[in-house]
Amino acid sequence: MSIPSVDPNSKYTFKVRANPKPECYSSKLHSDWSEEKSIGEKTDSTFYVVLIIAIPLIVAVSTIILLVYLKRLKILILPPIPDPREILKRMFGEQNEDSQICAKDDSVNAYDRLIKEEEIHSLTLTETPAYANSEEEN
Repeated sequence: MSIPSVDPNSKYTFKVRANPKPECYSSKLHSDWSEEKSIGEKTDSTFYVVLIIAIPLIVAVSTIILLVYLKRLKILILPPIPDPREILKRMFGEQNEDSQICAKDDSVNAYDRLIKEEEIHSLTLTETPAYANSEEEN
């Protein structure tokens, strides 16, 4: 005999007691419970418990290891992008700041410093008339 809704991998335990039909026997009493009878095999649930605990644990540990290892690889795969802020400051922003710093340090601005560094030579040009030179020669 085969029952379609019964799982062959499960264990079923039965107890039976009888209740006579009122037409045959007018008592409202039931019979005693029978001994337990079992059908099928009970699967070992410890295997499933171990799987339920082990799989998330393995996934968590491997994720942590991967994250630590990938941080080291990230530097090799994706090198840090240079920050253009410093370059742009040097190119555009710090020119005024540099001259102000120099002006504060030397108490002389850049223009005055250039003037002091130049040597000033004065040239005096004197002309003598050409006819005066010819008279002196005679």
